[in-house]
Amino acid sequence: MKLFFTLLLVFSGGLVATPIHYQGEMDNTIWKTELQFDRCEIYTEIADRGFKISFIAQPGKSLSLKVYSRIHSAAAIEESFAEVINAPWYEQQAAPQEQIRADSIGEHSINFRHGVEEIFQYMLAGSWLQFYSMSNSEVVYIVSLPTTLWQKETVAFNRCANALPAINYEAISHLSFNYIINQYKLNKKQTEDLTKLSDYINKDSSVIKILIDGHSDDEGSSAQNLRLSKLRADEIAQILINKAVNPDLIEMRGHGGRYPIASNDSAEGRKKNRRVTVRLVKVNAQTTATKKHKSD
Repeated sequence: MKLFFTLLLVFSGGLVATPIHYQGEMDNTIWKTELQFDRCEIYTEIADRGFKISFIAQPGKSLSLKVYSRIHSAAAIEESFAEVINAPWYEQQAAPQEQIRADSIGEHSINFRHGVEEIFQYMLAGSWLQFYSMSNSEVVYIVSLPTTLWQKETVAFNRCANALPAINYEAISHLSFNYIINQYKLNKKQTEDLTKLSDYINKDSSVIKILIDGHSDDEGSSAQNLRLSKLRADEIAQILINKAVNPDLIEMRGHGGRYPIASNDSAEGRKKNRRVTVRLVKVNAQTTATKKHKSD
C-alpha cells in the first residue's frame, strides 16, 4: 500500500487543501530509537515526504509526541489531534477512546505534551497511532501508523526512559541552595535536590569538574563569614560524595561576603547572598553553569 500525504498548495488567491488519508504499510513502517543518558526517542520516518514522528522521553518531563516535516509547512494548520485506533484485525472490537490535542503548532512541527503517555500505553498494547489536522474546521489530512514492527525498539526505549536522571540539565541551573542566618545544614527539599543532582552527575560521563562556591552576607566578622561559607560548600560536597559522586571531580571554595548578588541593606538581600552555587564543567565545552547560587 503506497503512502500518501496531503499537499498544501498556496496560490495568490489563498490556500487550497486536499485532504488525504496517509496510511502506513504494516511491513514497511519501521520504528527506530536514538538513546542517550538524558534523552530517549522512538520514531518512524517517511523519507520521501520528509516526515518524522517521534515519542520523546526526557528527565523531569512528561512523554511528548512530535510530528515534524522538513518539506511541508504546518503554518496553515489550526488544530491537530492524536488518537489510537484498532489494528485491522481488531476492527470489530470497540476502539479505545483516547484522543489528545496538540499543545503547539510550529512552522514545520506539531507538538503534543499532555496525555501522550496514555496514547503510548495503548500502542504498547497493540493499538495503532493516528493523528489528523484541521484548517478552517475541515480535516486537512489523516495519518495512520501501524505498530506491527516496533516491539523490539519499545523494549530498548522503555529501558532508556526508566534509567533517565531524576532531573534535567535545565532544571539543575535553577536549583537554589540558600540558608537562614548562621546555618550551613540543608533542609529536606535541598537534600532531595542534591540527590537528583548526584543522579545526573553519575549518569553524565561528560562532567569533568564540579565547582562548589560558598558565599555569605556581610553580617558578622569577615573571618566568621569565610568559615561559614566554607562549611556550607563542604556540606554540599560531602553529601554528593556520600551519593557516589567522584570526589576527584569536586573543587570547593569559600568566599565569605566578598561577592554579594544583592544589597545587604535588607533582610531579603542578605538572604539571597547566603548561598552556594554548584557549576558543572563538561568535556569539550566551556564551563557550563548548572547552578549559580551561593551561600552565606
